Amino acid sequence: MAEGKPKKVFIHVGTFKTGTSSIQNFLYQRSQELLEEGVLYPGAGLYYSEPDVGIRHACLVYGDGRKRNLDKYHTNLVHEILASPAPVSVLSCEAWSRPSEHKGLLTLCDMLRAQGVEVCGVLYLRNYYDYVRSYYREFCLRRGNHLKFDEFYPVWRGGALSYLNICSQLTSIFNGKLCIRHYYRGLDVVQDLLSLIDIPHDKIPAVKKTSNPGGGAVLAEISRWANKEGMRVDKESLGSLRQFVADAGMLDGQGPVFTESPGFEVFSGLLSGWFRRFRFQRQLNRYLGWDSTSVAALFERKPAITAAQDVVRIGEFLDLNSQAALQLLQT
Repeated sequence: MAEGKPKKVFIHVGTFKTGTSSIQNFLYQRSQELLEEGVLYPGAGLYYSEPDVGIRHACLVYGDGRKRNLDKYHTNLVHEILASPAPVSVLSCEAWSRPSEHKGLLTLCDMLRAQGVEVCGVLYLRNYYDYVRSYYREFCLRRGNHLKFDEFYPVWRGGALSYLNICSQLTSIFNGKLCIRHYYRGLDVVQDLLSLIDIPHDKIPAVKKTSNPGGGAVLAEISRWANKEGMRVDKESLGSLRQFVADAGMLDGQGPVFTESPGFEVFSGLLSGWFRRFRFQRQLNRYLGWDSTSVAALFERKPAITAAQDVVRIGEFLDLNSQAALQLLQT
């Protein structure tokens, strides 16, 4: 870094289920090698309790829970960045993509900018239908959600499931210095992020790839049912309940293709839906700056399999056989 040139911080803000675990665990496991290349992955604010989800800066979002001691974490982070010889720092936590957490993110950015630090944001977006279902499954499997998909979506569509709100607010927070990338299956998201911070792909050794793949529609629905019954089940118990469902013949052979609300459509209606989708994509692309094909791919309706069945059938089966299922978990 040239003499007098300001430090730069890249804040990776998600979204959820876009390779965030791979990014975070790479940055953590290769923090020493990155530091030798002039890039700091700060220790301040890191959360270590869910390594399969990612060693991420969740404490910079939530503090010690419910925002307790958040100011302390922010202050410690600023001190660490300023004290480090590294000209570049990278922070990562997908929870910053939620509009509900944007106020705290803005506070952190302002603290950094007050110290002369240049702040840039990095955001990944994936196909919206994949994103919505993946987000829902994550909440069933890890965050105790008991709502069915058709009940869950209206609660979140104006916040964490609103690409337009996310992009418009983050663009404002980062004063236009927000890089929005298209996440798709097969993208090496770690190398993509490294390219943004000018680290040659061959400079840092790869690590064993880690991800948080979720559990699919069936396991998520079983977990949702257990949450509704007031139980938090572990992987072994989930496996037992899945076998219970399979033994009843619901998953014979390849089984039916289950997903959440197969008829889910963001832009319903033939002509009215087309017009609303066109207008929405044009509004969103004010922030994305992508080519029209990539923007359209974000809202390509999935799944394309017309024979998909609503996974809520699994929950209904467990409701009808709840006594046997609960006895299974107690043995």
